[in-house]
Formats: sequence, C-alpha cells, structure tokens
Amino acid sequence: MMTTTTETLYISYDHRSYAVTIERKAVKNITLRLYRHGTLKLSAAPDVPMPYLQDFLLRHSRRIFAALTRLQSMPQSPAITLQDGESLRLGGLPYTLSWCTGTQNRVKKSGHTVYMYLTDRQFSTRRRLYYRLLRREGECLFADSVRRMFPKFRDYAVSFPAVKQRRMHARWGSCLMPAGIITFNTYLAVMPPRLIDHVTVHEMCHLIHPDHSRRFYQVMTEIMPDWQERRKALSDYLPYCI
Repeated sequence: MMTTTTETLYISYDHRSYAVTIERKAVKNITLRLYRHGTLKLSAAPDVPMPYLQDFLLRHSRRIFAALTRLQSMPQSPAITLQDGESLRLGGLPYTLSWCTGTQNRVKKSGHTVYMYLTDRQFSTRRRLYYRLLRREGECLFADSVRRMFPKFRDYAVSFPAVKQRRMHARWGSCLMPAGIITFNTYLAVMPPRLIDHVTVHEMCHLIHPDHSRRFYQVMTEIMPDWQERRKALSDYLPYCI
C-alpha cells in the first residue's frame, strides 16, 4: 500500500500568491481542488515531475484565482452548531431542532421538527446524529432527482446511473463514467430539489463528456439553461454543511 506524502508549492497571479498542497498518492490523473475555507490541494502520482505540476498550475492560474476571488467575496454566514431550538434545513425546508433526553442516541423528523434523543449533550454526538439524518434524507432526495432528470437525457446514449452518497468537502458530486455511478455529497440533503437537480445534471453530463470541455457545457446548458444561477445558489446552504 502506497504512503501519501505532501509538499507545498506557491503560485502567483496578479501580484497575489497562494500556497498549494501537493499530495502524492496513487492516482491516474492530476486533480486540483479548492476547499471552502480557501485551501488549494493538488493530487498527483509520485512519478509526475514537479516542473510539470508547476506548469499545470501556471496554465490554470487565471481560473484558480477567479475561483478564489469568488469564494472570498461570498458572504460568510455562521455555521450551525446544532443547538436546541436552532433552525435546520432539509430538502431546502426549515426545521426546528429539539433536544430530548433519551436512553440511546437517535434522531427523527416529525412535522417541521427534528428531534434528537441524547444520552449526552456533546457536540460530537449531535453531529453524528445530524450526519445520520442527512444520509437518510439524501437516500430519497438523490434517487428522486435522478428519476426526474434522467428523461432529459433521452437523446443521449446514457444508461440509468447507480446512485451513491458520501460527505465531501471539495465538491458536490462525482461521476465514475465507466461504471455509470453518480456519487452525491451527503450535504446536498439540506438543499431544495432544484439545486440537487443541478448537481444531478452536471454529473450525468459527465456520463457523456468526462471533462469540462465546451461540449460538456453545451449539453449542460441545453438540458438546464439556468444551471449557473442554480450553482451560485448552492453556497447559500454552506452554513448547514458542518
């Protein structure tokens, strides 16, 4: 089993400089991710020369800094802390969190209230229950979204994809094209169906075009003309993605 190692590179553009963490691990492609707190991480195989990675960052520096600028300009709302009486979102709808004393830790939704039955009041306990709730909600929300969006791809040779989910901190979804698998970020369960549909369409377009080429965005726009508006609205729900 290969050991992951890290290094740091610095890129400059328009008189600004940022650190990029280079993560060496067993991957086929070079992948650059921008995390929501502003961290840049590039994954590459050990045999990719450092000068090649430097050139890769240089060629993409304009797009990287544009993304960083957008991230920094977003209004920063405080993240939820899962306090008793706090407002949550599930499927884009508001729910009130209510703590209850219980003999075992569990969570349930009733009406517009989320009940957490707690044996202790530790944040780590509440967060585990929150993750459990999001995963449960996501199972229905994500499957429903794929069923809604799949007919829009009838003109393309796309098979109905398998649906998975996991919590991610750098992207809203992923697509394993050869296997026909779409993986949703579990945090999407806090968002309204129209925003989940945006991620569904994006990942299903990758079943046609695996890259982010001009042809990819042509298909994306054809199927969902307002995708840019929906993508921008995703950030409104970041406070619920703890």
